[in-house]
Amino acid sequence: MERLTNKREADAQREEYARRLANGYPRNISEERFLRLAAYEDTGLTPEEIDMDHEAAEALRQLGRGCDLDRLEELAEADKDGRLVVLPCKMGDKLYRVFAGEIFEHRVGSMKYFAIQGRWDIETYPFCPCVESSIGKTIFLTREEAEKTLETMRKEETEHA
Repeated sequence: MERLTNKREADAQREEYARRLANGYPRNISEERFLRLAAYEDTGLTPEEIDMDHEAAEALRQLGRGCDLDRLEELAEADKDGRLVVLPCKMGDKLYRVFAGEIFEHRVGSMKYFAIQGRWDIETYPFCPCVESSIGKTIFLTREEAEKTLETMRKEETEHA
């Protein structure tokens, strides 16, 4: 986008305007508009990019609500260093397994992370060892997902029969 203000001129005018205000001169709305436009142009962003930045900032605010900023920084650093692992589910969560045309409900009993393989091994009760890669295929975090998959499997079976 073409720049409408001269950066050097705007920087000099900004300093002069601040000095005049400090000395008790009245505000000059048209000059303030010019300085605001220059400040906006200094960002180099388009209006669409600014909207996206505001949306991203709001999403971050929502995610970080109730979190300590130091903790968020610590987690971001650990993630950058490859030291952060996200659990696929929590201990005690219900998992739903699609097997032999039925849906079975299991509770997460224990989880182990195999760093070399980069995967979780999840044991449930009633006993059903599964790996993280099964989630979304034969193991589901919600009953609704399991039901959809079972329905799709049944449709495919009837089409192939």
